[in-house]
Amino acid sequence: MAETHSIKYFDKKSLTKANDFAIEHNLNRSLEPEVVNALADHLLFPIVQSFEHNDDHLRVSLLLNQEESVWLDISFDHYHDLPVMEMQEPTYH
Repeated sequence: MAETHSIKYFDKKSLTKANDFAIEHNLNRSLEPEVVNALADHLLFPIVQSFEHNDDHLRVSLLLNQEESVWLDISFDHYHDLPVMEMQEPTYH
């Protein structure tokens, strides 16, 4: 039986909000606003890795598309508020 994983993700609105926070607070990892603005409104951007950074925020790696991941520093509150999708690992025969 395939294993299920809970994956937090951004939509464009929440990614814009978190990125603006990173820029306003001079955090080390943020995206150029033009990059976020160019993303399609209907896409979701899953977090593939996260860890606590400098005791006051999280550093997350998220997928912008199938070939590009980026790092973003976000607040604990932003992370907590993100929705979760349930994904099953593929089954190979």
